[in-house]
Amino acid sequence: DSDSVAAHSYMVVLISLLLAKQLEGTFGPFDIAKVLSMATLHDLAESVTGDLDSGLKRRMAAKGRSKAILEELEQDALSSLTGDICGNESLLDMLREFDEGTTKEAKLVKFADVLDAFAHAHDRLGKVFEAYLEHSKEQLKRHGPDTDGRLGVRLSEWIDLVVARWASIAPKALE
Repeated sequence: DSDSVAAHSYMVVLISLLLAKQLEGTFGPFDIAKVLSMATLHDLAESVTGDLDSGLKRRMAAKGRSKAILEELEQDALSSLTGDICGNESLLDMLREFDEGTTKEAKLVKFADVLDAFAHAHDRLGKVFEAYLEHSKEQLKRHGPDTDGRLGVRLSEWIDLVVARWASIAPKALE
């Protein structure tokens, strides 16, 4: 019942593209090349490390253990995968931007990432990872120097709407 990195990344790319086009009228133009690049590469390290659960990272930090170890593994994987590519530093900068969520493009891709993860967990596993959703909503609502916060707040609200509407749908795993 697991999702492949490739299948998940494709869905994040598709959702990000369609959403960027839909939201341009309200939030101004998005850098579509950045959105697509970020969505395509957002989980590149997982092609080497596998999915390092964000809940595990938070639990390690809460218990005084260093989540930096897991992040260092991901950074090593990214460096090894992009090391020979011309302009690899700009790719790594873009992925840091995604992790920090400081731009509207990063927020859009993060929302797409959360939406696909939620859909997979709900439909295939019959679960809703509430702590993950709450953490993601807080990430979206934070605004950086490149955002005024409106987009993140709207996307955070949409997570609540998606969860509420899909709550009435019987997960496939439970049928």
